[in-house]
Amino acid sequence: MWQPLRTGIVIKSGTIIQTAAEKGSYVDLVWVKARRSTPSAHRSDTRSYTPSADQNIVRLYENTILQVDKLTSMETGADTVTETQLDLQRGRIFGNVKKMSAASKYEVKLPNGVAGIRGTIYTLSAEGVVQVLVGSASSRMLAGWHRSHTGRHGGQQFMARTGQITAIPNYNQGEMVRLARKCVSAQYGRQPPTG
Repeated sequence: MWQPLRTGIVIKSGTIIQTAAEKGSYVDLVWVKARRSTPSAHRSDTRSYTPSADQNIVRLYENTILQVDKLTSMETGADTVTETQLDLQRGRIFGNVKKMSAASKYEVKLPNGVAGIRGTIYTLSAEGVVQVLVGSASSRMLAGWHRSHTGRHGGQQFMARTGQITAIPNYNQGEMVRLARKCVSAQYGRQPPTG
């Protein structure tokens, strides 16, 4: 049974989130420090939580369906090992993933493949477009798409249907930079430093 999301709701493994189809609709998921890594749903009103610099953020754009498959966090004494598995069934997401330990894993399943993310600012579409503004990502695509396991680095995009790696178009880079700055600003409670 579908239920409306409210700011501050804790999202658990197995939850499916669907955004409205109206242009400009979105939902932000923010990973908050707790006993384990648990995302909370937030819309544009960010006053009801206290963000920190080490939070991961995922924005679901309009007409998107995302399932949260797995969220685990384990303290090893020297490190925190996390495992995040998301399933992007439809639409597009933006993510800002903070530095993770070497043993940590962050993957997003797509209808015909999977993208692995390593400390990066990215966008992914269910159609298999992987854009990496900062950091790196890899993807494996299944039958019907070009098979690939190639790293994507800052400023590049991979289009699964063509198998090509190209520069991210300027208008997409601009949108990613604005959103990344907005996330940093919300996390620090002020404008991020420039230069």
